[in-house]
Amino acid sequence: MKGTPISISEKCRKYEHLGNIKCHHMEMLKRYLKKDKLLTYNKARYQLYNETGLEFSVECIKEYILALREEMGLEYDSFKLPSVYTTVRNEYRRRSKIKLYHIEILKKYLEEDMLITAGKANDQIRKETGLEASNGTVKRYLSALRKIIYLENRNHNSYHNLLQDRDCCKNMGKLKLDHIDILKNYLKEDSSITAKQAWIKLNQDTGLEVGINTVKNYLMVMRKITFGMYISNSSNCTEVEPRSVFSKLVIIKDANSLILDGN
Repeated sequence: MKGTPISISEKCRKYEHLGNIKCHHMEMLKRYLKKDKLLTYNKARYQLYNETGLEFSVECIKEYILALREEMGLEYDSFKLPSVYTTVRNEYRRRSKIKLYHIEILKKYLEEDMLITAGKANDQIRKETGLEASNGTVKRYLSALRKIIYLENRNHNSYHNLLQDRDCCKNMGKLKLDHIDILKNYLKEDSSITAKQAWIKLNQDTGLEVGINTVKNYLMVMRKITFGMYISNSSNCTEVEPRSVFSKLVIIKDANSLILDGN
């Protein structure tokens, strides 16, 4: 049996220590959050000013937004998001306070910058939502969300091409699909990037520890694949037509097993 709903006046008393925002202002903030789960404090402050003409400090708005997000946590958890989101959340829910709207915010960061580091993402989400999480926790979510983005931008040819890249390099190291894709992005940004530069950058961006020769061999193969050159005499490697391998993301099969690999 459901409990008695909390009245607006009771809610106001609950949050009155946070500032001078009135009950109807609080309801407006809640309405903004329902429309935009990724709402920032400055945007909420600006919207409130436009509707009421009242100016509140960012700190005051921040405290209300954090309190309302906490109150609305169950409402967010009830959203019918793709099962991969709930899979990611359920895997880690015992380890942190990350909720579905935090996952969506992290996904937004990746859509803006696929190479964002865990440290940078953690700093951003802490400033925007007040979330206190370790870099390791954020790193695990980013890794899983990269795979979700691949799924949402599925392209069979892109997937086939990436598998071919990995097959051709299978004896060179243990790089995973997302590492290969990141190296391809390095080549897109700088076609003359050296193995040492890519090796250092890959370690800084992903935390991957692998030998510099492994990175060198991957770069050599991917340069040839990228520019449509003959790769090798191996039965697994064939001549590839020139193509825009960087403009498309990668589909990953069996998402659940990959999402939960902890990398």
